Amino acid sequence: MTTAADAGGGPPPGLARLWAGWRTSYLDRLTAGDDSLKPDDTGRSLFERIWHSGLPDEDTFILWRGERIFAILNAYPYGSGHLMVLPQVAAPDLGDLDAETSAELWHGVNLAVAAIRAAYDPDGVNVGINLGAGAGAGVPDHLHVH
Repeated sequence: MTTAADAGGGPPPGLARLWAGWRTSYLDRLTAGDDSLKPDDTGRSLFERIWHSGLPDEDTFILWRGERIFAILNAYPYGSGHLMVLPQVAAPDLGDLDAETSAELWHGVNLAVAAIRAAYDPDGVNVGINLGAGAGAGVPDHLHVH
């Protein structure tokens, strides 16, 4: 049987799986059931706690704040420029957002992509969202666009 890689398609040799070794400590926290990634006793998600921390944005890696959304650097990035755009209020799914928040979220994603292009001049940009733990969301209670 001929595979995509045999036919000249597919990933280059050695790149069949994405591996970012510096993410190991994060993955260890997930598998150990680290409660800091879950809502706290007040019901606030990890990202809501960051938003309301009162710490300077430089200390929490918040890049900018909108009316209903914000952008933050990923603490465990896959690569340069790995940031997230997310609503200020936790919502597990896109359908849980009101129209205004949804519109601002996607406008924020457009701004983030433009900033990444201006800063890095990449050949391409990946944009993605994992909805639910089964889709790979590390913080499934608070959607965020990578």
